[in-house]
Amino acid sequence: MDKECPHCHALKFKNEPAGMCCASGKVQLPEIETPPEPLNGLLIGTDPDSNVFLKSIRRFNSCFQMTSFGATEIVQNTNANGQQFNSTFKIRGQVYHKMASLLPMPNEPHKFLQIYFMGGEDSGSALANRVNARCDYNNLDSLYARRIVSELDALLNELNELLKIFKSHMHQLQSDNHAIVINPDKTPSWRAYS
Repeated sequence: MDKECPHCHALKFKNEPAGMCCASGKVQLPEIETPPEPLNGLLIGTDPDSNVFLKSIRRFNSCFQMTSFGATEIVQNTNANGQQFNSTFKIRGQVYHKMASLLPMPNEPHKFLQIYFMGGEDSGSALANRVNARCDYNNLDSLYARRIVSELDALLNELNELLKIFKSHMHQLQSDNHAIVINPDKTPSWRAYS
């Protein structure tokens, strides 16, 4: 991504058509806000552990997922040696998100959204448990990775309004028998057919 749009300053690959990002200046997007620290330092290279973060950025991103993306069929390409790979992510059939129960089954590790509800936010042991669960599940085992995950966990708990709302509602539930339904309508989006 070494070509910059003269209108919106988006970075593009060299063969992408002009005007694809902002219709040659006709679409005005707001400026992107600078991410809060420590995320900004990790992204721009001023944090001492930035290299660790950027090298494994997809794993760090996976540490904070609340669901898991899935599809009925994932199409893979095959190279000349017969090895399968994904140059692009192609799917066929239904797309879905897996979300574990809100609480883990007995003797099962916390995963996905469950990790956000491990103990109290202010407890040092609860934070350590969340960091361990995230790092173990995503094969991030260095001390640097654990520090990064710990700082990003604190950042999410401090600034993510949706997470705050979700946690406050979880704490208000009085019974053990409850469910959260995101969208029960399985009607395909009209955009899927356009």
